[in-house]
Amino acid sequence: MGFIKKIISFNGAEAFKDTVKRFPLSSICCFVGFVIVILAIHGVWDDWDIKEKNLARIFLLMLLGYFWFGIVQLIDESHALNTFKRIGLSIAGIVPLALIVFGDTDEFFRLFFIVPALLLLISVAPYILKKSDNDSFWVFNRYVWFGVAVSYLGAMLMAGGIAAAIAAVKYLFDAKIEEEVFGDILALSATIVGPIYALSFVPKRFDQGDEECHAPTQVGFLTNWILAPLAIIYMAILYAYFIKIGITWEIPKGQLSFMITGFIGVGLATFLISWPQRETGSKALKLLVKYFFPAMVVPVVMQAISIGMRIDQYGFTEKRYIVALSVLWFAFIAIGFMLKKLELKHIPLSLALLLLIASWGPWSARDVSGFSQLSRMEKVLTENGLYENGQVMKLRKGQELSYEKRVQISGIADYIFSHDHEFAGYKTQYKFFKALNINHISKWERKSNNNVVQDGRFTLNFSNNNAYRGIVDVQKADFYMPNFSIGVNKGQPIEVDGNSFATNLKDNVVTITWNDRVDLTKDLSEIVSGMIVEYGTSNGENSVKSRYNLGDPYELTLSNGNVRVLLMITNINGKMVDDKPEVNYVNGKAFIKIR
Repeated sequence: MGFIKKIISFNGAEAFKDTVKRFPLSSICCFVGFVIVILAIHGVWDDWDIKEKNLARIFLLMLLGYFWFGIVQLIDESHALNTFKRIGLSIAGIVPLALIVFGDTDEFFRLFFIVPALLLLISVAPYILKKSDNDSFWVFNRYVWFGVAVSYLGAMLMAGGIAAAIAAVKYLFDAKIEEEVFGDILALSATIVGPIYALSFVPKRFDQGDEECHAPTQVGFLTNWILAPLAIIYMAILYAYFIKIGITWEIPKGQLSFMITGFIGVGLATFLISWPQRETGSKALKLLVKYFFPAMVVPVVMQAISIGMRIDQYGFTEKRYIVALSVLWFAFIAIGFMLKKLELKHIPLSLALLLLIASWGPWSARDVSGFSQLSRMEKVLTENGLYENGQVMKLRKGQELSYEKRVQISGIADYIFSHDHEFAGYKTQYKFFKALNINHISKWERKSNNNVVQDGRFTLNFSNNNAYRGIVDVQKADFYMPNFSIGVNKGQPIEVDGNSFATNLKDNVVTITWNDRVDLTKDLSEIVSGMIVEYGTSNGENSVKSRYNLGDPYELTLSNGNVRVLLMITNINGKMVDDKPEVNYVNGKAFIKIR
């Protein structure tokens, strides 16, 4: 009842004042953040010539400061810190956060770990390094997170209501109201009203007692009849799949990690939310509470095997790092609760610490992943004689490098240079591949199985050859067309220095008409069939070609006594009908000579 009374008796101005007094530094961060947003909306920063990125960093620091100073205040209230310790703890947190925000170009990625970690620390701040009971922890978080939801819902309703009223006045009375006013209202709600209102719900007592540890009826229905049965069904599906793996000795699929994370996530959420009902809930809930942590063991082992295989094959990336981190966390939680050594607070606290570890330093997700991929690049280049004494070596004439190796190098390079890492002094992908003297294979090409025939269609591309991207000798031709194309429909005639030039493609036969009287024809059936046989699957161990780069343009000459046309074909595509090609489109360069 105390919680409901708090909401009903909420005196806006007085509660706001009390909250600012209780959380002064967090409130200052809110006001500074509000000023930054308001001045940005009204373009003041443009006049002061301050870069937007610097503004964004200041705002991010205020966001992190809001969380961190709130955490310090709760620790202070719980442990009765003296002034020296309180100031020292505040500085010990905000200085590293400032260094991350202002001293690193990848701070936005690191915030992916830091912000959730700070949110989790808020939930455990009063209970860090202090003996507590699970009921008090649960009640504290019930107040906090319900208050957060109510606060931001109320703030958004306030913003929407005021904005709607102003819009009505503007429309009905033709009032001159600047559009920036709506941004000001949203900024006020999001940076001051919502955050400070949320802090007002944080309890001042951290030892709540058993009488407060009860869940609302709606929450009880959610945990007993939705979440608990869902977690049990999910667990049954996973274990059925594990049995299949045991019978068939099938290698676990990469998607298995997401399924396991989903099962454990739903299970942990149910376990935490349903804490007051663990002994009085439905049979499904009691079953889940009793066997959930032992049931985690097999999924965690399978997830460890699955991610271990991926890391062994392809090295660390941020995503694989996160999965590996989740394996460690799941194992810690499962073993700890099975041995009855952990309390509820250890669930968010352990995750917060792991996220902070992953955010910064040589053990962070970015640094571990970067080191892993740089090591992979060094290894594959060294094995192929392309790296020696810290220097990239040029692929020599006659030296072979398989398509698979090119794909591997291209994939690793995409990661390295897109994440602002440096390899052997190279900071850009272009200069790196130029030094190697090989062509980069894009991710779209790598995703393809590289067969020229796919899904009943064929594609033959010769257009990526560098020799035909620059200057072309046209001395032996009277006319040069750099973008020549022939489609299945009869093309419109092109006027060329008083002459008419037209093309047509039907039943694989190319027809070129000059001044409506000269026909040059060529049946492409045998040519294209031969190409499909030759290049049908071009990613073999000894091949250096891909379906996107089959080599030099295919040269086709059509002539009669009056006109000679040389086509340098860079692309042919069409569909397969009864295992025979039906050409739909031909593209390339054309050289026309009048005799």
